[in-house]
Amino acid sequence: MNPKQLNDPDEDFLRTLTLLYVEDDEETREAMGQILRRRVGRLLLACNGLEGLTMYRAELPDFVL
Repeated sequence: MNPKQLNDPDEDFLRTLTLLYVEDDEETREAMGQILRRRVGRLLLACNGLEGLTMYRAELPDFVL
């Protein structure tokens, strides 16, 4: 059996989560966004603390980075 065919419980769990990623540097935000999108179920991106706080209050993500 191919190992990729087995479901990784941690990976499955990550896909149920919403992550809010706050980063003021646009290039870093976009690069990390591409990486994080492959791991979490839903990714929210904010460009500063105020936007991040507004998104947090509206969306109630599971994690904030």
